[in-house]
Amino acid sequence: MSTTNFSPEIDDNTLYHKGDIEASTAQLIDDALAAANAALPKAAQLAVSDMDELRTTGFFHGYGTLNAPESGFMYFLVIAYPDGYNYWVKQLAFSFTDSKTYIRTMANGIWSAWEPIQTGTRLEDKVGDLAGLGTVDKTNAVAAINELVAALDVVRSEVAIAGALAAAAAPANHNHDGVYAPTTHSHPQYLTSVPQYNSNTGENTYVCGPNRTHKTLQALVDSLPKFSIGPRRLQVDAGDYAEKVVLRGFHGGPITIETSGAYSGRANFLGILMEDCTATINVSNVNVGPAGGQNPSHGVYPTRCGIVRVENCNIQTVAFGVYAVRTDKIIVRNVTVSHIGGNLSAAVGMAESEGTFVALDGLTVNGGYGATAIQAQNAVVVGKRPTMNSVDVELNSNAGGVYYNVI
Repeated sequence: MSTTNFSPEIDDNTLYHKGDIEASTAQLIDDALAAANAALPKAAQLAVSDMDELRTTGFFHGYGTLNAPESGFMYFLVIAYPDGYNYWVKQLAFSFTDSKTYIRTMANGIWSAWEPIQTGTRLEDKVGDLAGLGTVDKTNAVAAINELVAALDVVRSEVAIAGALAAAAAPANHNHDGVYAPTTHSHPQYLTSVPQYNSNTGENTYVCGPNRTHKTLQALVDSLPKFSIGPRRLQVDAGDYAEKVVLRGFHGGPITIETSGAYSGRANFLGILMEDCTATINVSNVNVGPAGGQNPSHGVYPTRCGIVRVENCNIQTVAFGVYAVRTDKIIVRNVTVSHIGGNLSAAVGMAESEGTFVALDGLTVNGGYGATAIQAQNAVVVGKRPTMNSVDVELNSNAGGVYYNVI
C-alpha cells in the first residue's frame, strides 16, 4: 500500500474498516484518492467528430465539430449519468475567442437544442442593449412588451366604458369646485381628454363639456401641461358655464379657446383670465356674459402676458370688455361689447401699460350713458375706428403716452 500522501498517527494495521481485515481505512482512503486523481484528465481531450456521440464525462476540445453550437474552435464539458447507457447527459460548450457559453441536455436519449448562457451581465442590466441579448431573450422581451400593450388596450377600453357610463348617470348640473356646468346634452359622442392630433399642423385639439371627461373649461385647463411645442386648441361644447376661467403660466405653442361646434349656440363664461403667459392666447367664437345668476366685471382679462387675440366674441359686462395689465399686444377683431345695467367703463381698457400695442379690426361698443370705447395709457392703438352706440367718449387717454390712429 502506498502511503505517500497519508500519514496516520498510529499503525495502519490497527485501523480496519468495518471489520475488514484485508484493507485498512487508510488504504481505502488512499485508493479512493488515487482513483479520483486518475479519473480527472490533466488536459482537454480531443472530441469526437460529432457532439451527438460525445456522451462520456470529461473535458474535450474540437474544431469544426459536428452538432456543436459554433463552427470554430471550442472547449466542451460533458457530464454523463453512469447508467451504462448514457442516455442522460449534459453538455456545455465554451467559445475559444470570447466568453460565449452554451448548454444542452440529452433526456432519455434525445438531445435538446443548444441555448446560450448569459455571462458577465444580468439580463435586467442589458435592457436597452438588444444587440447584447440572445435570441431567446429577445423573443421573451418582445412577448412581454406585446402582453403589456394588450393589457393597456384593455385598460383603455374599460376606462372609456366607465367614463361613458358615469357621464350617462351624472346629474344634469355637475358641480366642479363650486362651478355649475350647463345642462347635459343628449348625444352619442363621448370624447375623452385624449387630444386629437393633426399631423399637418402639429395641433392637438381637446374637447370639454357636460358629456366629456372634463366637464368645464377650467377642469380641462388644469389638466394640461404648462409647456407645449405645438399649438393647442381647447374646444368647449355650447352652454352656460358659471366660471371665470384662469390660464396661468402657459408657454410655448399658441392656445386657442373656442366653441366646439358640436351643438347650436356658443359656450358662455363669466370671464376668461390669463396670467403670466408667454404663449399666444386666442379667444374665439365664445361669449362672456351672465351665468349662474352672476354678471361679469371683466370679459377677457390678460395680466403680464405676451399676445392675446379676441375674435368673433360677444361680451356683456358691467365694467370692461377686454382689460389688459402689462400685456404686450392685444388684437380685437369682430367683437361686440355691451354694458349690463349701467355705464360701460370701457370696451377696451388697460393698466400699468408699458407700450401695449392694440390692433382694432371690427369693434362694436354698445355703451350707455357715460360709456367709453377705449381707455388707454402708454400704448399704441391702431386699426379701424370702433362702431359706437350710446358711447360718450371714444378715447380716454388722461394718463398720457397714447398714440391713437384709427380710420
